[in-house]
Amino acid sequence: MSAQLHTDFMASNKNLTHEDPSGDLGKRIDDQGFDWWRAGENIARGFEEYDDEGVMHAWMNSPGHRANILDSKFTHFGSGFRDTYWTQNFAQDVNGRPPNVPKCPTETKSEDNDDGMMLRKIFRKIKKITISFFDI
Repeated sequence: MSAQLHTDFMASNKNLTHEDPSGDLGKRIDDQGFDWWRAGENIARGFEEYDDEGVMHAWMNSPGHRANILDSKFTHFGSGFRDTYWTQNFAQDVNGRPPNVPKCPTETKSEDNDDGMMLRKIFRKIKKITISFFDI
């Protein structure tokens, strides 16, 4: 739900941003009642509704976005689309946190050992559905 709400904010304000009045990604996930300890977000603008291949290609060709997509430690995913704005939220629930590590957002890193084809197929199937962190 946090991904769709953020997408709606960006589209309404015609502004590509990771921030909105409800706060940063961590605050937006907290507001949905999800107990997380690491999270990532990909946003994009300028890709039409049926151009999921284009937006995925752009994200996969950007090291930071690609790292979020391929990070196998993320346990939850949410997506949003409105007009030409796209959002992907990724999170690892607090139960997957190593002992004695405080809850906090971090940048993610991933090895380039996957071409992302499976994720692209999954994203195509769910592009019209917002998946909240509670649905997975």
